[in-house]
Amino acid sequence: MSVWGWILCGYVLVATIPLVIVDFRAHRLPNVIVVPGIGLALACIGGAWLTSGEFPLVPSLSGLAYACGMLLLAVLGGMGMGDVKLALVLGTASGMLGASAAIANVFLAFVLGGVAAVVVLLWQRIRHRRRTRTGQHHTRTHIAFGPFMLAGFWVSTLVVVLR
Repeated sequence: MSVWGWILCGYVLVATIPLVIVDFRAHRLPNVIVVPGIGLALACIGGAWLTSGEFPLVPSLSGLAYACGMLLLAVLGGMGMGDVKLALVLGTASGMLGASAAIANVFLAFVLGGVAAVVVLLWQRIRHRRRTRTGQHHTRTHIAFGPFMLAGFWVSTLVVVLR
């Protein structure tokens, strides 16, 4: 991985804990944290292009593809725009490691998020049975997806780096 990839991974490292905490608590990924990452991702693509003389196609396409996929899900009502912006950063950063890391990043995010969704649904079902006995009503639960996107990024990154 080039120095530009390490710089972008360093940003993700610094941003991970605050993003996870805020997304779990408030179900949002704050622009004040994510938008500078977009600028840095673009700068790293430019820096990689200038220093190598070759356009970094894999990081550019992986960031764009991940963001476009999340945008489609946001338009359909399943994700938020913070997830879309974070996808651009994470897709670009994992793309700096190669196409396999970028694909694994997205795959792992959805697998981990899916497992969490199943656990939450099962837990809600158990609680719903208890509530119907006591006359309480069911409340709808939303799952913060940003932490699973970040977990997918870190697992795929660690696998590639430690290989």
